[in-house]
Amino acid sequence: MCFCANTEAATDSKKENALSVSEILRNGRFVGTFPSERQLIAQCGNGVVRRPYADEILHIYFLAEKNLWLQCTIEGNSLIGPVTDILISSVPLHKNKVSPRCSINTASIYGIGVGDDARNVLRKLGEPIRTEQERIGSRTFTVYRYNTVPFELGTLITFYLARKRVVAFSIASPE
Repeated sequence: MCFCANTEAATDSKKENALSVSEILRNGRFVGTFPSERQLIAQCGNGVVRRPYADEILHIYFLAEKNLWLQCTIEGNSLIGPVTDILISSVPLHKNKVSPRCSINTASIYGIGVGDDARNVLRKLGEPIRTEQERIGSRTFTVYRYNTVPFELGTLITFYLARKRVVAFSIASPE
């Protein structure tokens, strides 16, 4: 299933501007226009919806076949706001496990997935632009942030590591 950039593409999944979570992860970037919240809901369902801030909406899904979590962040406060961040995580994101209606067949980015060793990240992508410690809830993670070639200008790729293993990663659009 895909999130489509326009209604014409919704009827013809072979159009160039059709987008999906799997395609964004496979390509390692957001291309052209971004899927909107309305398109996300049409394809995957609501999932668990959280509003941590007035202008940010999170749709959280559990990928049972992969035992991973998917979180899509929507910027703006309406159904036309674009998906601007996709997070894949082995760390539980919610107590309720709601599966998406669509299938997500890619759970890696640039050949790096949850469970991979930190050395694999460095070998494939080189030194990050920033390495830092980030506290999320009660846990502290080592965070590698990338925003370099071959990534689209402004696209930020983030890897969260615990015990030198990738436990989550995200791709954020320049929007």
